[in-house]
Amino acid sequence: MDPEIRAQFEETQRHFDVVAEGTRAHVQLVADETRRHFDVVAEGMRVHVQLVADETRRHFDAVADGMRSDVRLVAEGVASLGGCGASKVTARRSDPWPPRARPPSSMVPASP
Repeated sequence: MDPEIRAQFEETQRHFDVVAEGTRAHVQLVADETRRHFDVVAEGMRVHVQLVADETRRHFDAVADGMRSDVRLVAEGVASLGGCGASKVTARRSDPWPPRARPPSSMVPASP
């Protein structure tokens, strides 16, 4: 190979090596910066999800406490009916629709 062409080829090769190294360094810098950014975003999301979970847990605890109170009141009411309470509850259970809340007969499933 001609020495002049060989020298130009080697110079071009060195130039590409320098450019490639600069590109690698830039890509690594951008990757590190992106990783730090997503770490910050992920931590913020973890904190937000935990806050929502805590709030939801408190809400359902309050709902459950209210339901326990309601069930307790119903149980006390049934207990206060005495001996006739069971027959009233059974009679009530056989017709689940209060007169004003009864749906049209086309919407009520047939009894087994």
